[in-house]
Amino acid sequence: MSQPGLLPKSEGSALPAFVLPPWQTSAWVVETEPAEAGAWLAALPLADSVQAAQQIYQALFTLNRMPLAADDRLVLMELYRKPVAAVAAGLQPHFAHLSLPLRPRLKQLADFLCQLHMEMAHGYKHVLKAGLDERKPWESDAFLLALERAIRYLGEVLLRSYQVYMPSPSGVWKEIHGFYRYAEQHGQEHRLLAIDGLEEGTTVTRAYLQALLLGLCGPYQLPQNECHQVNAFLARWGQKAEIISAIQTIDPVGHFLIDFDADHPAAPFPRDVSLPPAPTLRALNAIELARVAHDFSKRLQKGESPRVLGLGFECVGAACVDSLKRMLRFWGLAGRRQFSRRHSLQPLSLCVGIHAVHFFCDGQRPFTQPQAPAAIPERAAEPPDRFALEAESHDERPVTAPLPELFRIDSRWQVRDESAGGLSLARSGESGIPVRVGDVIGIQNPALNQWRIGVVRWVKSADTQHVEMGVEMLAPHAHPLAVRPAGTDVVPYSQALLLPPIEALRQPATLLVARGTCQPGEDIEIADSESPPRRVRVLKVVERSSAFAQVVFADVNRSDVARSA
Repeated sequence: MSQPGLLPKSEGSALPAFVLPPWQTSAWVVETEPAEAGAWLAALPLADSVQAAQQIYQALFTLNRMPLAADDRLVLMELYRKPVAAVAAGLQPHFAHLSLPLRPRLKQLADFLCQLHMEMAHGYKHVLKAGLDERKPWESDAFLLALERAIRYLGEVLLRSYQVYMPSPSGVWKEIHGFYRYAEQHGQEHRLLAIDGLEEGTTVTRAYLQALLLGLCGPYQLPQNECHQVNAFLARWGQKAEIISAIQTIDPVGHFLIDFDADHPAAPFPRDVSLPPAPTLRALNAIELARVAHDFSKRLQKGESPRVLGLGFECVGAACVDSLKRMLRFWGLAGRRQFSRRHSLQPLSLCVGIHAVHFFCDGQRPFTQPQAPAAIPERAAEPPDRFALEAESHDERPVTAPLPELFRIDSRWQVRDESAGGLSLARSGESGIPVRVGDVIGIQNPALNQWRIGVVRWVKSADTQHVEMGVEMLAPHAHPLAVRPAGTDVVPYSQALLLPPIEALRQPATLLVARGTCQPGEDIEIADSESPPRRVRVLKVVERSSAFAQVVFADVNRSDVARSA
């Protein structure tokens, strides 16, 4: 009997190449009878996710490296689905507040979850390999189920990689494309499989679209753990997208190009380029899906509850609208670079977070609550006391106070390339300042003795030593401010940054504040060390991330305040 490995690529409508582990003897013992395996799985301590996950992984590892009848293997794999989902959900809280680079233990857990789902995919791929010996295997419900499941669990491997901003494993996308193409070639891509507890069943196309659209939703640009919300939304609404074989007359807007031979997801459809007919190219039409996201966003903004909309994922308030707007941005219009980039390899220094940027923009002075200006009585000038002056001249206190732990400058970043709109940065080594998508960062400009302001748009981290990120520049400098709700002396001030206007975009001066500080229509009080507090009104939110809100504001006249009182 031939052993698994890299199955050779076949021509025509045969199943394309895919990877399987070779047979080997394992020290672990596993139940191979479905009844006994079901009893063992039911007795697992699922409340202890770490222990249960380890036992499940060991069992799958052993099963996938031993010969077994295809029918029995398929039944066993279906038994493992719910326990795998349960332990994966139980381990999810460990990633609630991750930052990059990952700590070693968290990286180990992320790799383990990827491999756990890869073992699930291996099990179904074994069923596919065995089915190839049959005549017209695509007519078999079991074979088609294994095809759908293989795509679905390879998609789970991608999801677990995206969750921690790791690169997707080599070869995964190529296998996903190949499995779908096989179903399409035999006219089985829309064949309904009444399984999985779904009232309407599922299809190979549904699993394929869910993986494709997740890969298209900028997973390295999403806030922390939002990829799970996108995946849940797609599980319910992904079938609104469609795959088109006639690509010659496609409008690029809302369409993406699928290459079955590529090891990456769909890409933005090329503009002003005539594509010749090709058997390996398809178009993905995401326009209807984008309309669904747009409609939900509008209904939420009108006050409808997320619970009654059936989004597929739980969310609250403005965070739900923000998630849908991000989906709409990725699926509605293909993102394209607006500025040419120039390659560079130069070091730079940066700090992370509004508080840190405020600290350095304010000359490294600790933040203090602004005080109302007190009247200073006029009096005659007089020289200082001589003894006090001499004592001060001998005072050897440091010029600046020690930096708080998070208010550090990280000088180990290197610019990979740069454009008028942003930077691509990379860092190697331990003990760096943690970064997340949506963080505000300050980039030091020693020549001008000031800090440029940017926001982290995407991050990737293959291991605990290396991080890459893309930064969009928001402003060449910022003025440190303090903000609080207007009309109260009880709520303390918090740090904020005043960004200058951008004439090219017709954007007025804006404020960067911590997320949740204020909402459109609310009045806030802003103050700094150079002028008395003044009252302003928040007009609109330009952008809101998991860490900050950028708002447009206007001064409030005293008469307006009096009328609203």
